[in-house]
Amino acid sequence: MSAVTLRPASWRDCWRLWRWRNHPTTRAMMRETDSIGLIEHLYWFAVSRQVTTRFVFIAEANGRPIGSARLDFHADWQTAECDIIVAPHERGHGYAPSILRWLVIAATAGKATRLIATVRMENRASRRAFKSAGFRTVDTERGWLVMERRCA
Repeated sequence: MSAVTLRPASWRDCWRLWRWRNHPTTRAMMRETDSIGLIEHLYWFAVSRQVTTRFVFIAEANGRPIGSARLDFHADWQTAECDIIVAPHERGHGYAPSILRWLVIAATAGKATRLIATVRMENRASRRAFKSAGFRTVDTERGWLVMERRCA
C-alpha cells in the first residue's frame, strides 16, 4: 500500500468531494442519506473554507486522491469531531486507518485533546478502521456508535 498524506482541500477538489459524498454506498453510511445538490454542496464548501474551526482535507496516495477527511473543532478547541470518506474506487485497500492517524496528528496540532466520531453500527469497515487508529466506543445512540480517541 502507498503512503497516505493529507492536504487541505481546494476549490479544484469540490466536484470530487461532491461525487464521493453522493455515492450510494457513502450515503448509506451517513446520517443524512439523501443525495445533495451541487449548489448546496458548493455553499457548504464555501462556508467550510471560511469557518475557522473546520478543516477539510484530501487524502492522497502517491499524489492520487483517495478520500477526504474533516475536522470540526468545538469552541474550546479541546474536542474535534472527525469523519472520513474513502473514495468509492479506493475502498478495501486499507487506507482508512492511515487517514485517521493523519487526522489525529492534525487535531493534536490544533491543540485538541479528544477526537470523536459517530459511526453507523453496521459499518464494520469503519468500526475496524477507527479501532485500528486508537478510537474506542464510548456511547451508542439509535444505531450509531460514538467513538473517541484521546490525543496526547
